[in-house]
Amino acid sequence: LMTIKLKGDVAAVRAAVDAGAAAAQRVGELVSAHVIPRPDDETEILIYPPPWQTKEKPAAQQERAPRRQPRARKEPSVREQMPEAEPDTREPEATADPGMAMSEDEETYRQQLRNMTVHELRRDARSVKELPIHGREISRANREELIDQLIAVKFPK
Repeated sequence: LMTIKLKGDVAAVRAAVDAGAAAAQRVGELVSAHVIPRPDDETEILIYPPPWQTKEKPAAQQERAPRRQPRARKEPSVREQMPEAEPDTREPEATADPGMAMSEDEETYRQQLRNMTVHELRRDARSVKELPIHGREISRANREELIDQLIAVKFPK
């Protein structure tokens, strides 16, 4: 989650927040957008801590370890109570990386890509060296464009 503080005319700030929310919605990462017109000055403490709270402690105070209270009786630790875990013998699952063992059928591959989030698609697109788009182009590409580009690399025509 992010909190952004903007100052200015309420209508201008609201328009800017709406534009940003629309862009975030297209990416699929928007949780909520809210404008508080003319907030009280004390609400800033909730977002940014006062300077006196962020100052570092003197070195003498940092070196002292907090005193521990001795326990009255020894309680069995959680590790002692838990049975031994068996080693994981499962085979690792195939990842959704286009270079890995994904479907060899174009339609099945397209469906697998559609089931991925835009964030996963972008991460996988960055790992494919043959992809014609790079860097910011990948960041700006929408879901369908990323899917089309990944399919074009895997199934050249």
